[in-house]
Amino acid sequence: MDKISVLFVCWGNVYRSAVAEQFFRQLVKEAGLENRVEARSRGIQGFCGVPPPKFPNLRYYGETWEAAKDALEIFGVSLADHVATTITPEDVRDASLVIAMDEKVYSEGEENLLSAFPAERSKIHSFSEFEGEGTGVSDPDGLEDRLEHRRTIARISAGVWEVFRRIAADLDS
Repeated sequence: MDKISVLFVCWGNVYRSAVAEQFFRQLVKEAGLENRVEARSRGIQGFCGVPPPKFPNLRYYGETWEAAKDALEIFGVSLADHVATTITPEDVRDASLVIAMDEKVYSEGEENLLSAFPAERSKIHSFSEFEGEGTGVSDPDGLEDRLEHRRTIARISAGVWEVFRRIAADLDS
């Protein structure tokens, strides 16, 4: 059986998709499924003529980092070594499931996954399909409210749990 590969995608791969990847990897590890399931994260920024993120790591985004770092720590997430990576056609081709963290990245933005990868449409999904809020997780860039960062990370955690639950159920059937 081929390994199931989940690819989380946000705008810059600086925050949301990186957090989702870490949460998902932890669930996979706890379930002992490392040989059957993997996760990666990427950003659409830097693809299709869109300039890449200004910085490769959240810690370089002053006010946003200051507001987010405590919430990340509370949830046991470290982005210290994370480096933002731009999505490639190979990333999408090799993934079993591609999850856009918000509707802009999924289908509504000027540059979005459905437009960029029409042949892979069947494997591309919106995070909102899993987390239940209907819009995915908005980009918290520029937010200085620490509570909002906790809410953002909690929503990512809940949605990732649902992604994992569905994949694990498919593996058991």
